[in-house]
Amino acid sequence: MTTIHRLSNDQDATLFDEYSKVELIDGIVYDKMNVGDAPMRAVNRPNQLLSPLWGSYVISVQSPIKWEDNEPEPDVAIYRPCQRQTPEHCVLVIEVADSTLHHDRTVKVPAYLSQGLTAWIVNLPENKIEIDPPGEPRREVSKAEILGVEIDVEDLA
Repeated sequence: MTTIHRLSNDQDATLFDEYSKVELIDGIVYDKMNVGDAPMRAVNRPNQLLSPLWGSYVISVQSPIKWEDNEPEPDVAIYRPCQRQTPEHCVLVIEVADSTLHHDRTVKVPAYLSQGLTAWIVNLPENKIEIDPPGEPRREVSKAEILGVEIDVEDLA
């Protein structure tokens, strides 16, 4: 039998430091996967494509969003200008997935949706963007737009 120990944000901060390769989602600590070359390129590329938003929005790469018993680290997040990386300031989270696709779909996206966040998964194996808006069914597209910036999945390879 597997035992799951649920942690709060404070307990997580006591047990793990900022250099630990873990993230807290719904009180459960998950090991983070190492990022391969293709996913790393696909993480860096949205940051470049979103550069027209710099100054008006904060583009965060692999930094945690914090709320009660949660500190997931999306690959890219767009925030309204502020000093806090919390769901109420977040406009969009993007996960880039190859070997993490199942985890992103079943663990991370539901956590984001629970906070009213729109989540995109850049699905590298199937060469598409999965868009999960709160309260709506998932859409699969080859191009997506956020705040006037269009991102084509072909530009992320």
